[in-house]
Amino acid sequence: MQQPEQGFLLGQHSFDLQQKAHIQLWAATDTGPVLLNINEQQSVFFIPTTDKARLKKLLLRLPHRVSFKELDMTSFAHEAMTACYFDSLQAQFRAQQLINESDINVYEADIRLHERYLMERFIHAGISFTGQLKAESHKGYREFDCVRIKADDYQPDAQQFSSASVDLECSIDGELYSIGIDFINATQHKQIVLMIGDGDRHADAADYIQWVSDETSLIQAFCQLLLALDPDIIIGWNVINFDFKLLIKRAQLYGVSLNLGRDHSAIRWRINRSDPHQGFVTIAGRVVIDGIDALKQETYNFPSFSLNHVANALLNKGKAINHVDNRVDEITHDFHHNKLKLANYNLQDCVL
Repeated sequence: MQQPEQGFLLGQHSFDLQQKAHIQLWAATDTGPVLLNINEQQSVFFIPTTDKARLKKLLLRLPHRVSFKELDMTSFAHEAMTACYFDSLQAQFRAQQLINESDINVYEADIRLHERYLMERFIHAGISFTGQLKAESHKGYREFDCVRIKADDYQPDAQQFSSASVDLECSIDGELYSIGIDFINATQHKQIVLMIGDGDRHADAADYIQWVSDETSLIQAFCQLLLALDPDIIIGWNVINFDFKLLIKRAQLYGVSLNLGRDHSAIRWRINRSDPHQGFVTIAGRVVIDGIDALKQETYNFPSFSLNHVANALLNKGKAINHVDNRVDEITHDFHHNKLKLANYNLQDCVL
């Protein structure tokens, strides 16, 4: 019998695979990252049992199979409830579209399959798991099929995680100038700035600068570097709704694939339904943590959440720039006339 292994969740998502709902979990373990496949799950939502007959008639218009189970549980209004199970996420989505045209109340349809799977097992981050190790090998991680998991109090050593602090510099119109990375793991610390420019003209440049010819090369070099460093965690200041949002936009403009996942899958962007100006990013096998959101969730409060203000308040250090209030103009000036100064500024933002 296979001995259970312990892990710490790095990410999770669900999707349809061969017309069946499927869950993938990424986790860090003592022997490196793992990809866990949980096969052929059923998605579910709930309706009042009194609406079951009407819903069954409504769903006859769909080609998908739906199963029903009357429950002992009730709603807060003490209505008897029925669970509606679907073999695929697409089937549930199409059913919801039909129901939206009726007056049937649906409960918990907004809870995503992977979220429900973890909640029902009281899993927060630590897990123990068993599964079938796939014969095909992957660089940097192991993959398991037919996985079973349960909650566990496993807490890896913080030094076990590798992290990359990412910051990009650009013009007021979003044209990329440079991308900085400050990478740390248990054995090494690397600082790199990818900068558009002619390296031959900057013989005295710091050795942490890597020169590229244009925006396309900059984006491609960033992808290659991140895959090579292979961080568990990506951090940054407004890194989701500025840095990655802009990076995705510029990559689309030039037709460059942002394959940043541990399995070389593309980064995924999802709009926040409650705020279309905000969004979420998913990078397979990696956690993305925004510094502003993280501090707010830990109940920190500042008159301003600008990086310069918070860094001065907590670290007694600030940005490496002369005119913070007009930094976009200074960044653009330095890109054209003092790239070494801009590289130092870019890296300092990563460090802060």
